[in-house]
Amino acid sequence: MAELDGKIRRTVHHVVKGLLDEADAKVLNAPLLAQREQARLRLATLPSVAPPPAADTIDPDAFRTAVLQAWHDRPL
Repeated sequence: MAELDGKIRRTVHHVVKGLLDEADAKVLNAPLLAQREQARLRLATLPSVAPPPAADTIDPDAFRTAVLQAWHDRPL
C-alpha cells in the first residue's frame, strides 16, 4: 500500500508541477487507486495477531533444587 500511495502522490506532484494535466493523472491513478482499495480489503480480512504466550513462571529456587536433585540421582 505504501508503494501505491507513493505512485499516486508522484502523479499528483507531476500535476502540481505542470508535467501532467489533470485528465491524464486521473487515467494514470485509476488502476493505482483500484489496487490500493483491493489491498485495503485484503488487509481488513487478515486474521488478527495472537497475543504472545505468557512467560513461564518458574520459581528459580525450586528449579535449582530440582536440577541438583536430578544431578545427585543420576546413574553413574
